[in-house]
Amino acid sequence: MKHTENVQAFEKLLGFCTGLGGKYKPGNQNLQVTVMQSVLAKAQQALNELRAAANVRKQAMIHRNNVYAKAEATASGISHVLRVSEADPQIIGYASRVFAKIYRGVPGSAAHNPANAEEKSTERSGFGQDFNSRLQRFSDLVDMVARDPHYKALDGRYTVAALWNQVEELRAAQEAMKEAEMAWKQALINRNTLFYTAPQSLWYLMMTVKSYFRATLGAADPDYKLIKGLSFTKKIK
Repeated sequence: MKHTENVQAFEKLLGFCTGLGGKYKPGNQNLQVTVMQSVLAKAQQALNELRAAANVRKQAMIHRNNVYAKAEATASGISHVLRVSEADPQIIGYASRVFAKIYRGVPGSAAHNPANAEEKSTERSGFGQDFNSRLQRFSDLVDMVARDPHYKALDGRYTVAALWNQVEELRAAQEAMKEAEMAWKQALINRNTLFYTAPQSLWYLMMTVKSYFRATLGAADPDYKLIKGLSFTKKIK
């Protein structure tokens, strides 16, 4: 059952209580129709905010991955520029390792595959394969290139200034992804709290109202059987 289906079940329960009018008289003030309507409104808002946060997170992930893919191509280009520039062989070797080990990744690495990161942590995979490490390696490479007097850019994409701009672009994309991830996680907590874990969550109200009707109508009552049939799945403990 999806979270939206839980909302629909609660709306049906609320509609039943509202339809009883004066016959619905719970002693517990938290079970009053107006209180339940308020809780439902907050829960629906939390669900909408989670959807919005998830979309921002997805777009930030796509942008971050695209920026890192661009850096992958740049790292490959740098290694070729270094070779024709008669640069220090150690720098040439380091550039090749950055491209081969950091941007291509290792077998089984999830960090380079956006399809594997939709609902999982995007910052941990193999050693040296997470995005922070990739950023640091690329930054170190640019720093080495900037210090080599033999390095000569073939075109504007590979000038030292352009490379440092790309480092900053990577940092900005990584920071935006971090902020989007934090916002999404907080929105997820808020949704779960209002739906399932708060003292006055939708789940608590659903179960308590069912108990109220069981006590006042009896298990054999047709109306109680109708209410009892409303399914609301508590998705977290």
